[in-house]
Amino acid sequence: MSTLWAVDPSSEKQALAVFHDGVLVWVGFWPARSRLQGRHPDALVVERMRVYPLAPTSKGRGARGGAGAITKWVAVANDLIAVSKAAGVLEGMQLQLGGVPAVEYDAPTWKGQIDKPTHHGRLWAVLSPAERAVFAAGARTTVAAIEARLAEARHAKAIGKEPKYDQAWHNLMDAAGLGLFHLKRTGRAGALF
Repeated sequence: MSTLWAVDPSSEKQALAVFHDGVLVWVGFWPARSRLQGRHPDALVVERMRVYPLAPTSKGRGARGGAGAITKWVAVANDLIAVSKAAGVLEGMQLQLGGVPAVEYDAPTWKGQIDKPTHHGRLWAVLSPAERAVFAAGARTTVAAIEARLAEARHAKAIGKEPKYDQAWHNLMDAAGLGLFHLKRTGRAGALF
């Protein structure tokens, strides 16, 4: 049985999706001592962090929003350093246990520039009913609640409002999506082949 761990890193806790022979069997957060202690995957996939330059504005201030935007950009860049460090620690632990080096994809490679409601809806559509139940259990909710949340997010986006997302749920969905992309069950932005 081949095992894939797909990780959406965070500076606080790592969202993890576990696949056996290409099927989602568990989602949760690292460290998951009771479930994964002493185990290592045949493949480890991690989202690589990337810093994006500030875009110039039409008003010639040099960066969107002026000095405030630069301050925010520095805070984001510093957070990405912490996230990268956390992902590196996870990979290092796996290597120490005889695991494999991580395969890394940056967000533009596997997610593209698609909005979350569309992307997450596509990922959800790819999961089998059994995988949806696994995901819901790991996210500590129900399949019906996830489907309602996805519908609400699509509706909010359609009427020009920002969808409300629970960060933990969003990170778990990204970990599962990264695994689906690596397994070639989806293409970029969750597109079906």
